[in-house]
Amino acid sequence: MILFDNKNILFMQEFGQSLKDFGEVMGSSIPYFDAVIKLGINEKLIGQQENELCVISGNSFYFPLRELIQKECKRMHEDKKLVDSKRLDFEIIKGKHNKANSSTPQYEKMTADVESMGLEFKNLQERLLKVLNVINDTLMTRKSFFVDLVSNQIQYHTKALEFLNYSKEDFKSLTPTSKAN
Repeated sequence: MILFDNKNILFMQEFGQSLKDFGEVMGSSIPYFDAVIKLGINEKLIGQQENELCVISGNSFYFPLRELIQKECKRMHEDKKLVDSKRLDFEIIKGKHNKANSSTPQYEKMTADVESMGLEFKNLQERLLKVLNVINDTLMTRKSFFVDLVSNQIQYHTKALEFLNYSKEDFKSLTPTSKAN
C-alpha cells in the first residue's frame, strides 16, 4: 500500500504556481487575473498543507503501523501455522492411541507421546495467545495515533477550506464592471 506519491503532492503546488504565473503574465492590474494569482497562491498553500499531512501521517501513523503489522502479524501467522500443524499431529496420535489395545507394549509409549504432544500443543496455543495479546496491547496503546491522524486530517481540511473560501470571495467580489487599474 502506498500512502502517498510525491508526484501527487507536487501537483497542487505546481498547479498553484501555474495559476499564479498565468495571472502575472496576463497582468495583476486586471481584477480577474489578480484573483487568479491569489487562487494560485492558495492552491500552493493547500499543496503544502497536503504535503505536511502526508509526512505527519506517514511518520506518526502509517509507518509505525506497517512495522507492527509486518513484525507481529508475521510472527503470529507463523505461530498459527505451527499450532495448526501440531494440532493435526496431536489428533492423529490421539486417534491411534484411542484405537490401540491397552495391553500392547506400545500403549505406554503412545500414552506418553499423547501427553507430551498435548502439552506441546497447549504451550503453542498459549504462545499464540500471547502474541495476539501483544498485538492487541500495542494497538490499544497506539489508538491515540488514530485520533492524531483524524485530527491532522481535520486540520488539513479546515485550512484547505479556509484557503478555498478566500479564493471564492476573491472571485465573488469581481463585478462585470471591474476594470484594469
